[in-house]
Amino acid sequence: MKKFSTILLAGLLFSLTPLCAQDYNSAVGDVGAGNSSGDDVNQHSVGVGIGETFLVGDFANQGENSITMDLYYGYSASHSFDVVVNGHYSKHKNADQRKVVLQGLNFGIKAKFYQFDAFSPYGLAGLGFYRPYATRPVTQNGQTTMVESEKKTAFGINLGVGADLRLNRHVEVGVLAHYHNPFDVKQNTGDDTVGSYFKLLLLVSYVI
Repeated sequence: MKKFSTILLAGLLFSLTPLCAQDYNSAVGDVGAGNSSGDDVNQHSVGVGIGETFLVGDFANQGENSITMDLYYGYSASHSFDVVVNGHYSKHKNADQRKVVLQGLNFGIKAKFYQFDAFSPYGLAGLGFYRPYATRPVTQNGQTTMVESEKKTAFGINLGVGADLRLNRHVEVGVLAHYHNPFDVKQNTGDDTVGSYFKLLLLVSYVI
């Protein structure tokens, strides 16, 4: 799974680079004078994403999907590419006392496909740090007890697709489908902490 995710990440980045550089830059030249695309380079933004977090793999056995909130920071390095930082924390419980806690701080490159007036679809790919842990049943000496897994920081990848709509000079709204895949967290007792999760978010950002 790690090898497949890494290959997918590399392929996405290499395939998006020439596409975005050509399509987005040509689109910038066609936008009207009322659009802020001509002066949106080297700008900072802070945003909030609210939506559903869907647990995948072993995480789905430890907790339930729920509404969560993410924080985002962005920096527009060029007309085609932004740097994006995401931070999130969520707790997902199950009816039988199982629980999974998801924590992440990750970084990515946002590649804009093209610009149509104030509307801009994009792809997102990057790496980050994750600290997932779970409370799950562990059997030792014939006795089963609920045990919290060891809390360790792991590396991981994140991939996403979304779209932004610039309402005015300072306010931007959008949608984002954001996938997070932390690498396996080794455990001394019980199974390794393994899983991934997918977020479907509504975003509101303030451009500074």
